[in-house]
Amino acid sequence: MFQSGNAFPSTVWVDHNMVVYDKMNNAGSWSVGSRIDAMFEACEEAGLCGNADADGDGFLSDNDNCPNDYNPGQEDSDLDGIGDLCDDCHNSLGDINEDMIIDILDIVNVVNIVLSGGVNSSNYTECQLLNANFNQDGLINVLDIIQIINTILGQGLNSIHVDVNSPAYVSLNSVDDNLILNISSSTDFTGIEITFNTNTLLPVSIDNNRSDIQVSTDLYNNTQKILIFSLENLPFDGNSINISINGSLTLGPEDFDIIVASRFGESVAVAHTAVEVDSFTMKGLYPNPFNPVTKLSYDVEKAGNLRITVFNILGQEVAELYNDYQSFGSHSIIWNASNMASGVYYMSLELNGQSETNKVMLVK
Repeated sequence: MFQSGNAFPSTVWVDHNMVVYDKMNNAGSWSVGSRIDAMFEACEEAGLCGNADADGDGFLSDNDNCPNDYNPGQEDSDLDGIGDLCDDCHNSLGDINEDMIIDILDIVNVVNIVLSGGVNSSNYTECQLLNANFNQDGLINVLDIIQIINTILGQGLNSIHVDVNSPAYVSLNSVDDNLILNISSSTDFTGIEITFNTNTLLPVSIDNNRSDIQVSTDLYNNTQKILIFSLENLPFDGNSINISINGSLTLGPEDFDIIVASRFGESVAVAHTAVEVDSFTMKGLYPNPFNPVTKLSYDVEKAGNLRITVFNILGQEVAELYNDYQSFGSHSIIWNASNMASGVYYMSLELNGQSETNKVMLVK
């Protein structure tokens, strides 16, 4: 195929450009050596070959740290034993775009990786995925994002870690066509990742308009992923957040996979509020009888819109003490009845369809 006629060469030389340099039948040792020398000189002139063959890769250098190729500068910036010019991966955790700086661009890249399949994302190289796995747990998720933010802010992971034994509680409530997820915890948390199956990308919103809180969501292989985190690594207000997912009323607690990240990128355990659990528990009124101030204490197990009212013995509403969203946890409210007449009153709580009443006596 290289010569006219039916003869085929027994020896063919291919240079560094993968171009046939020469071809010959019955080449002797001198012919072979002379052509290799000429090709090697051309390779040197192209800056691709060196002067010593320390590792047997066919190129000569005094201290070649590239296993299969030549590295003139012998620089190894990531100290992985492979010279930079031979290294396909600059191993630097958090530096996704390999620009030698960890910054907001890397956070954007990690967010895109999480939303496009995580460690299985086909949009990024193996090296980029390795660098995105900041905590080296084999996964790429919101925990890596929070730890990279810590690195950028100079907070690192050497600060005193918070106690993450206390779980983050998740409750589900429906409002119109929206499913409301309330996540609350006694532990400071700055990041959330929510995963659920859906054929359609559902709109997502939160009840917080702080400029540092980022909300990103996307659909990948019929799985929607939601990322919510603070770019300044500040805890959510009141250590509680409400996430509204439009058109998801058919989903239940078992359909959601939720990761909650502490300020240090540690995973906070998640506990779903069971459906059969009461929305609230009235803990009592004190003092009772009272004059003219008493305090009602109660625990909320399932967050939602809470209304607290007071009725007289005729069933007439005489006061509304609270009518707003109430988060998970222990709460109390004060009733100052200085403008009321002495007598028996009934304090009523209503939340998520549950209603309870306590009798209280005002004595002046």
